[in-house]
Amino acid sequence: MEKTLSHMHEMMTSYPTERLLLNEITHRVNNELATAIAIASVEIALAKSEEIKRSVARVKRSLEGFARVHQALCVPDLRTRVDACAYLRALCGAISGARLEPFGIQLQFVEKPLRMDSEHCWKLGMIVCELVTNAGRHAFAKHSGTITVETWCADSAVRCSVSDNGGGAQLNGRGLGLRIVEALLRDLDGRLEAQSSAAGSMFTVSFPEAGD
Repeated sequence: MEKTLSHMHEMMTSYPTERLLLNEITHRVNNELATAIAIASVEIALAKSEEIKRSVARVKRSLEGFARVHQALCVPDLRTRVDACAYLRALCGAISGARLEPFGIQLQFVEKPLRMDSEHCWKLGMIVCELVTNAGRHAFAKHSGTITVETWCADSAVRCSVSDNGGGAQLNGRGLGLRIVEALLRDLDGRLEAQSSAAGSMFTVSFPEAGD
């Protein structure tokens, strides 16, 4: 018990208040999603109709996808070097299952070896999630399509592009998602480039990152 209290005190004194609050919100959302998934499982077991079972099962799969997205975007506990390619592959898979596949949108992740600081990797994951979500909402209003995520390292900098073959997301406005991306990039000393045409849109972020 003493060790646990000592560890909690160390976290409280070493973590900023904002980070502790973010961890608490993450913990609560994870618990609420787990509860919703459990309720869906019970409803599937009790349902008399096969059609209802299938409908609730689809809702359950979507909730499970959102839970995987949320877990992937948790604040890292330790600051270390991580396999960013593996992290982003898992994140893109979770986003695809939760937010894109139900609407016929495909998500392609172009794999290239990349290791980076865990804090930077987490912020890049937040950026990718926002850009993919933005493309899914705005690029395919009347049809399905493909979103491609590609990340690579060049000249001591990480670069990541999120492109789509939809009608082109509007670039004149800055919604909440893009404001979040810009705020994260300020923390990373990075920048955002955007281009759009009738063939689709591409958002590219870049920020300095030392190699292993």
